[in-house]
Amino acid sequence: MLGTRPLICEVVPLRCYLLPYVWSQQDLTLVLGTKNIFGVRSGGKDGPDPIVWNNAAQRVIPGGASARGERPDAAAVREFREDTGIDLRDAETRERVRCEGHWWSHTFTADGAQFCCAFQRLQHERELIDEANANIQRRVAGIQDDELHDLASYAGARPEHHFGPGKLDTPWKRHQYDALDTRKRERFRELSGKPFDWFVLAAQYLRDHPGG
Repeated sequence: MLGTRPLICEVVPLRCYLLPYVWSQQDLTLVLGTKNIFGVRSGGKDGPDPIVWNNAAQRVIPGGASARGERPDAAAVREFREDTGIDLRDAETRERVRCEGHWWSHTFTADGAQFCCAFQRLQHERELIDEANANIQRRVAGIQDDELHDLASYAGARPEHHFGPGKLDTPWKRHQYDALDTRKRERFRELSGKPFDWFVLAAQYLRDHPGG
């Protein structure tokens, strides 16, 4: 016989991402971010100790965890705003960065866990990339964490080629790595190899379903 104590079900936050893209004359272009190795801003506040990020130095789809009761696609749009300073809920912003139609989303399973990716089609990617990178460089108030170094465009025909373990393959990555102490360098080696399968899965799904 069941007791009278209520059953408590733990709600696990869903990982939610947003992938902007351009689909024109059978050509797919993806807008992806590259993670900083470390940052000092988390939750909108600067801290005294550098944080080595998950998927450090990797190419990624911007995103993060959903909040309690938050729709997955809404979480993806919020996380994109917190990473880039671009609010895709705002009509003027959508016009300025040349959004085409409303975002759409799909839920995937990878590594034994579910995640959601929202997809926002653009008429052209340059406006969104330039505005996001300017926001990241200026660290505008809307950016909650300094996880992203920049956004850039990549051909979408073989998206699996764009993802992989983080490497010290650019001067800025080497500069950030050299600024870390021994303990945090060990942390980087751990987190730069974090799984990236879900990024590949979402990008491949978009390649096969660019119209939503």
